[in-house]
Amino acid sequence: MHESGEAPDVRISRAQAGDREALGRLLQLYRNYLWMLARSQLGGALRKDLNPSDLVQEVSLEACRDFNGFRGGTEPELVAWLRRIFVRNLADQARRTQAAKRDRGREESLEALLDRSSIAVHEALARGIMSGLCRKAPGRLYREARG
Repeated sequence: MHESGEAPDVRISRAQAGDREALGRLLQLYRNYLWMLARSQLGGALRKDLNPSDLVQEVSLEACRDFNGFRGGTEPELVAWLRRIFVRNLADQARRTQAAKRDRGREESLEALLDRSSIAVHEALARGIMSGLCRKAPGRLYREARG
């Protein structure tokens, strides 16, 4: 029995019958479990980018939204279902975090490339090379570029 005196299996049945309040109380019972799971599963690199509470919130929202897809009827089946949602959300968050880091790396690389090309243009202008290129007919520039 849990603190309310109502067994989880009873809450599961009530939630499956459409009782949204029972569903909310049911999912609330597992917030601490999900939080501890998040704390234990977030590695050092992810821990600085992801907050366990945010992950628990995402899992709870998805579980509430998709509860009609839960086909179990017992507490162990519910815990397994919540854990699958948790694992899927953790994997999604890890992919997004890695993608964001790659994008930041690309932005830095593009900025460096832009800086280098700007320097090259300024040097070419200083040497007078660009003025000769700018005077060429557009068709000739096109032919030279195509080689």
